[in-house]
Amino acid sequence: MSREMHDVVSHKASLIAVQAGALEVTTSDPSARATARTVRALAVSCLKELRSTILVLRADDPRAEALLAPQPGLADVPRLVADSGVVATLHIGRDVADLSGDVQCALYRSVQEALTNARKHAPGAAVAVRIDVSASGLTLTVRNQRPPDSRSVPLPGTGYGLTGLRERAALLGGHLIAEPTPDGGFHVTLALPRPHILPLG
Repeated sequence: MSREMHDVVSHKASLIAVQAGALEVTTSDPSARATARTVRALAVSCLKELRSTILVLRADDPRAEALLAPQPGLADVPRLVADSGVVATLHIGRDVADLSGDVQCALYRSVQEALTNARKHAPGAAVAVRIDVSASGLTLTVRNQRPPDSRSVPLPGTGYGLTGLRERAALLGGHLIAEPTPDGGFHVTLALPRPHILPLG
């Protein structure tokens, strides 16, 4: 039951908080803004109480802390890139700060999947990872060059990784594009609108 509470209830409460936060900063109606602020605060409070409840339910289960362990975020991306097994460069813009936990996790998972795909399908190709925040929102681009040896045999994949990333992006109000480049490489681009990248608390 605690697993279901964590995976389903906390996920939906997080989405409520994200959507309420987006409404709070985009609406011009003062009443709607105040209501959105209240909804967001209640959702964040719900998440905190849910965490406490799960810890009580799983008090005797050593897996409880693992279930509630912090998700990887922006601070973990440099290590992820360094340990990826591919020749990769990383650029993180100066304005990337105060991102919500869900957005940071989406960034990490997107970089992780893109690097895995590059290693599988373009062995030996150089990869560039870039994360920037502008007035319109956040953009992540992972681009690999054409593999140096076109005779190399790519490793098989499940095909579900990018689908999961697209779904995660959509839940955060954004979109993810993954497609070949004209020069024979491949790029993955995640774009999230600014209202949806704000922290919950």
